[in-house]
Amino acid sequence: ARPAVASTIMGVLLPRHVQQLKDAGIAWIACATTLSEARAAQDAGADAVVAQGAEAGGHRGSFDPAMAERQLVGLFALLPRLADHLQIPVIAAGGIADGRGIAAALALGASAVQIGTAFLRTPEAAIASAWADGLAASEPEDTWPTRAFSGRLGRGLATPYVRAAA
Repeated sequence: ARPAVASTIMGVLLPRHVQQLKDAGIAWIACATTLSEARAAQDAGADAVVAQGAEAGGHRGSFDPAMAERQLVGLFALLPRLADHLQIPVIAAGGIADGRGIAAALALGASAVQIGTAFLRTPEAAIASAWADGLAASEPEDTWPTRAFSGRLGRGLATPYVRAAA
């Protein structure tokens, strides 16, 4: 069995890879953090774009790692720009954890919503209870952009490790 969808971050696929996906009947969803990235993904043949706002946890999908800090666009500023300028569906991601965020993203032009960090607290995630409790107790300002984990910009809880790497 083949997957129905391939999702990528941090750039666009080479034309030959896009063609391989298309030939196999696999939809390609590309992550974008700016309008220019989203246009590049659409032009490269993406079937949809994930609009990743600066609020998103984990790694930033920025195409150019050197520009990641300068391109920290909030999701609700990014969504209308992409929805107004793309001809493919836009999927909202970043800081959405409840029905209010879903409704707001849809009102701003998203075709769908992707929830990430909120799912880490589910039993299926099987993360340590200390991490789940930390996520539950944290406020948005308790997260920091950091390159501590891989060298690429990401957002994580401001743990002693993240603070030391700042």
